Amino acid sequence: MLLTEWLSVSTGGSAILFDVSISVGAGEIVALIGPNGSGKSSFSLALLGHPDYRIDAGHIWLDGEMIESLPPEERSARGLFLAMQKIPEIPGIRIGEYLRTLANARAKRGDPQTKPISPFVFARYVRPFMQRIGIPESFLDRDLNVGFSGGERRRMELLQAFVLEPSVLVFDETDSGLDMAAVANFATVLPELATRGAAVLVITHNQSLLESVPFVRTYELAVGRVVRSCPGSLLT
Repeated sequence: MLLTEWLSVSTGGSAILFDVSISVGAGEIVALIGPNGSGKSSFSLALLGHPDYRIDAGHIWLDGEMIESLPPEERSARGLFLAMQKIPEIPGIRIGEYLRTLANARAKRGDPQTKPISPFVFARYVRPFMQRIGIPESFLDRDLNVGFSGGERRRMELLQAFVLEPSVLVFDETDSGLDMAAVANFATVLPELATRGAAVLVITHNQSLLESVPFVRTYELAVGRVVRSCPGSLLT
């Protein structure tokens, strides 16, 4: 579960978030909406511990533990996953080895005595996820996101989410730049992630997504504050 309590954040000496309290339980899909410049992406970066964002007050709870003092890699290791708006290309890092490294690191955290997964076993393990999301198996031999379209990069992030099995997933406008078919596919994947026990927070202003995903709760952010919240997908 993810919980922020009266979270206030500043960057560059300017306050940008004020007393933001949001909760996402295990198995829940929650929406965070708001106009451009309202602080949605700043909120996601503060959650992950970006060094440019300072927490001035309040707390971030991840699965019952306060994490605001932890560095980004520790927050990630403890189960927080952020799908960012801007996804970088990383030449020289093959997707298959990258994903296998993630899977081995996750297994080691659970049991330090776990032996590394072989490339053959990992390919067999990851194949159903790739088929579900629509990523050709040949992509395992490509460099990470190099030459990928916006939709392919988004699908790669979903694949990472399936491999890592985080307890909390934050999607920061992951639907941005996708066509209607890709948005519809993304909408069908979100409940699958939630049924695996993840708490899912979707930051969006896509009307189609808001109408098609079974959100249990919606928060609206404006000028750095939560101004409204309601059950369900849409604020009325």
